[in-house]
Amino acid sequence: MKPRTPLFNRYIAAIRRPWLRVGLSALLILSAFSIVFLSNLTDNAMPSGGWRTLLIGPTVIAYVMMISPALARTDEGVIAALRPLIRISDAEFDRLTDKATYTQPAHELAACAVGFGFGIMMALPARPGFTAVWAGVFWLVTISMMYALLAWMVYAAIAGARMTSALYRQPMRVSVLDTAPFEVVGRQSLLLALAFIGGITLSLVIGGVQQSSLQGIGFWLSYAPIIAAPVIVFFLNMLATHRVLAQAKNQALADARRQLEGAGRNLVQQLDEKQDASALAAVVATLVAYEKRLTEARTWPYNTAMIRTLFLSVLVPIGTILVQMIIKRFFP
Repeated sequence: MKPRTPLFNRYIAAIRRPWLRVGLSALLILSAFSIVFLSNLTDNAMPSGGWRTLLIGPTVIAYVMMISPALARTDEGVIAALRPLIRISDAEFDRLTDKATYTQPAHELAACAVGFGFGIMMALPARPGFTAVWAGVFWLVTISMMYALLAWMVYAAIAGARMTSALYRQPMRVSVLDTAPFEVVGRQSLLLALAFIGGITLSLVIGGVQQSSLQGIGFWLSYAPIIAAPVIVFFLNMLATHRVLAQAKNQALADARRQLEGAGRNLVQQLDEKQDASALAAVVATLVAYEKRLTEARTWPYNTAMIRTLFLSVLVPIGTILVQMIIKRFFP
């Protein structure tokens, strides 16, 4: 039985024909250039540099459409990686994934509506001063659609995290010393974070940043949550995995320490009685080494490379702003 998929995966990520995806993206971007061309036909219809802002919405929408298939495939990868660990029948597993991956269409549409409304709130105060009606309308509509699509993507990501949590509630064989099956969740989290960072950087590169806006607290208040979102998404998506591994680690440590305590008492007793305690001493040494490995075991399914990639990627939008400031200052 094929699991029911969210509307986002069905209608956005499921567009697998490259020509259709590229065609829709090109149509959006060409529409922006058409507005620029029409606006330039009239005097003072568009402020200096304002034409670039018209490209932000279409370009980010095209970007989301292009990366959405890769994001959707991460859910399939998580299901495939965790399936061997879950001790239920195939029929039960299919029913579980079908229920866990299903989202109410009304909830997804509500997420779009919230994003659309937030987009209007962001677009109206930042309206670049278009005097041409068509330019202003195009700006408002595309920016609102961009935020609606981003909110929709966030909701789909939350639904994927909920599916992972549902899998973890099943009987599982978990070894805290072998976290390889769970690293797929870390890679999924990193891909989600990089997707957000890519969209942020793209909007900054295309739209540019005014020198005057950098001096206002409003700019940083509006961009700070957006830049922090990838880090939040990265760790939030792995939270359920961390809880499962932490619980398994605590249980394994408790068992190891209980056995170590008992073996230690027996070792002391044999030494007091002048018995040969070499075999028991070897057991104690093994338990000590095992306890040390458990103590050092990671409970977050990421590695150093993932954290380094995330940290450097978060700096990209900030670096983009700084580079634009330097260029405008020394090459006006």
